[in-house]
Amino acid sequence: MTNITQVSTALENVLGPKADDLARETKFVQREVKITGSKFAQTLVFGFLDNPKMSYREMSQTASLSGLDITVQGLEQKFSRASAKFMQALLEKAVEQLVHSSFTMDIDLLNRFSRIDIQDGSVMGLPDECVEVWQGVRPKTRKGCSALKMHVSLDYKSGKLSGQTIWANFGKWA
Repeated sequence: MTNITQVSTALENVLGPKADDLARETKFVQREVKITGSKFAQTLVFGFLDNPKMSYREMSQTASLSGLDITVQGLEQKFSRASAKFMQALLEKAVEQLVHSSFTMDIDLLNRFSRIDIQDGSVMGLPDECVEVWQGVRPKTRKGCSALKMHVSLDYKSGKLSGQTIWANFGKWA
């Protein structure tokens, strides 16, 4: 059975060295002067867990807890297509890590099947400032128009994810 140590180790890897690697791969970080993938990711993940409606000022204060000394304006400038692409890649890696770390339970009933697929598709509303990257189904001029749709398929027996897709623009406004 999965224990807290396994999950903790997986998260430390994803929000640490893996985040730095993904930041370079996605071109979010091209040279490490102040910001690293891990510091940016930890700022957002832990900051929004604590306060889902935090301001840039509060985000800047949270960043300092992750070892990132950045101004409010500097942090605000980091929100771009590159940061969205980085955070998407990090989310996919985190899900993959956590799924793989949780498959130690052997249940006889499940062993009767060669494959067990679980699928989910969800739509999540985002702040209006994200509309350029994450446009939902409403026109850009309306409030509450920013959204993303996630779809994932999980082979429960092997722990493999497939179809982990995030759609920035989905549907058409009629």
